[in-house]
Amino acid sequence: AYGALITRKCVCQGISEAFKRLMDAAKVVCDVVSGSIKGYDDPHAWNIIKLDTGDCYHIDVTWDIGKHRPSFSYFGKTDAFFEKTRSWNRIYNYKCDPKNNLYLIAKKSLALNKEKLLQKNIEKNILGL
Repeated sequence: AYGALITRKCVCQGISEAFKRLMDAAKVVCDVVSGSIKGYDDPHAWNIIKLDTGDCYHIDVTWDIGKHRPSFSYFGKTDAFFEKTRSWNRIYNYKCDPKNNLYLIAKKSLALNKEKLLQKNIEKNILGL
């Protein structure tokens, strides 16, 4: 987590651990998932979050990191989406079959809280502005 947040030098495990710590601070249930990307030999880590609504989502921050903006291609996804490219032991993780679109929920929340977030010096590109 230190590498992801401070030195900006880490692998997927560090990014996933950093995301988990941020979610823990926000009181969002978050687990680090250990698995693999199909076609690659190395292990891979990403996260699953569980919201108060009961909906669970996969989030792979590593694969969404962009040079100037995050891509959100692996943000708030279902088991069905992730099983196309990843494998993991589902016995130990929440089932992700949400009823709501997390990307749209997050965008609405950012729009409603934009001024507050900008006052806290959160970078515009992180907010998608």
